[in-house]
Amino acid sequence: MESGDSQSIAAESREPVCSVCRRRPAVYHRTYSGELLCKKCLLRALARSVKKQAGASSVFRPRMRVLVPVSLWAPHLGLALAAALAEATRKLDVDIHLAVPAGRKWSVDVGWEVLVRLKSMGVSGFWRARVELAGGLPRTLRGCMRLDRAWTAIAARELGADAVGLPVTRTAAILALLDALLSGEPWGVSDAIEDAVYVRGVPEAPLFYNVESEAAAALAAVYGLYAWPPCKPRSLGTKAFSSIARGRPELEFSVHKTLRLLADSISTRDGYCPSCGGLSPDGGLCPYCRAIGLRDVVVEPLTV
Repeated sequence: MESGDSQSIAAESREPVCSVCRRRPAVYHRTYSGELLCKKCLLRALARSVKKQAGASSVFRPRMRVLVPVSLWAPHLGLALAAALAEATRKLDVDIHLAVPAGRKWSVDVGWEVLVRLKSMGVSGFWRARVELAGGLPRTLRGCMRLDRAWTAIAARELGADAVGLPVTRTAAILALLDALLSGEPWGVSDAIEDAVYVRGVPEAPLFYNVESEAAAALAAVYGLYAWPPCKPRSLGTKAFSSIARGRPELEFSVHKTLRLLADSISTRDGYCPSCGGLSPDGGLCPYCRAIGLRDVVVEPLTV
């Protein structure tokens, strides 16, 4: 074998290097930008996106208490958001708390070692939220998103939190938008916009709105932030589109313009649901919240 050939094989066998720091091995390929990111640079990249979105929402500020829910439908996204938010606010004196929900016959199980890891990354408080429902868990993505907003608002008020950071990604937002349109529920478009909503007087904003689900899932994976969801909702009401969308988590940033245009065209005459803060077709409880029947949320500390 020629020496040139052996050098070529050796070069191909080497681990790819992070294209940002150019020192550490890459763990994630960000498709839309072409970047290869190491573990630390992936965290920093998502932290920058979270910080930018928090600033754009105009409800987050230094020296405040922020509650991050562990989502019922994708708990790893809540864990990843808590890590990214802790990194984004490291010098801003922001108190970050994590709420893990549980019901009568279901719960989100987060391992003790995961909570310890998040504590080492800067999350300061951990809570178990006991959620009492009259109905069953939602079976759709938007139903799960609305339930997350509803129970988190009650938990935030009980804890005295100033705001809630929702782990809603750009991917989830566009799927919620398509589901609302394909289901003939134009009032459901409000689940897909980036504006903060006020639920029971608590501002809630989707801080992962500029992050694709794949990148957030990669962050959770490389830092070992895993949990099992009690909700396994259908992504969309139309099975044909669901099969096409599966496996393609990265979306173009141009969807923001589409969401903004749709948000501006929404009629607010329908009114807002007092439980989840989303638009409701009759101005009272939305159909999802009526079916769920959220009764109460009791918060208790988790020892870490």
